[in-house]
Amino acid sequence: MYQHDVFISYKIGKIYGRWVYEVFFDFFKEYLDQELGRDSDIFIDKQSISDGEAWPERIKHSLAKSRCLVALLSPLYFSSLWCKKEMSVMLFREKHLGYRTLTNPNGLIAAATLHDGERFPETINRIQSRNWQNFAIVGKGFENTRRYIEFQDQLKEFATNVAGIITNAPQWEDRWLSSECLDVPIEKYSLT
Repeated sequence: MYQHDVFISYKIGKIYGRWVYEVFFDFFKEYLDQELGRDSDIFIDKQSISDGEAWPERIKHSLAKSRCLVALLSPLYFSSLWCKKEMSVMLFREKHLGYRTLTNPNGLIAAATLHDGERFPETINRIQSRNWQNFAIVGKGFENTRRYIEFQDQLKEFATNVAGIITNAPQWEDRWLSSECLDVPIEKYSLT
């Protein structure tokens, strides 16, 4: 049975890590809640892993129990072993469910580019993503710009799309907690 609607995957860092929490998360959650007509359950590392838990196991468990993955992409995302593992798990699930094919082009991954999408692996470039390079800015000055409003408009549309993925997610399968589904080699999807 699903536990989370969304698993947020991002590379922790001084700028983009702050941006996820200070700019992105609260707006995204509110807009997603509105679209779903209920309180969404979103897994995000710092808020979702309790003190004393084994974090690698919590991440794997939560990813397996999530309807979809929201990937916030930058070149360093693909230098993170954990980010690549998170992406591989969801790509594996999509493949085994027949997603991203000619007859079913839908997916379980919604992505946004925060920095330089030119250097992403080809597998990722095939996934339609939002370009938020002009919005991935931290600091109070950003709130006083026109871009801040543009970002909120785009985020509303993004939340609508993610709500669609959640609503159309396949039924839960117990095998998603198996090592076959959770320990997918990252090389399988050329994420290096």
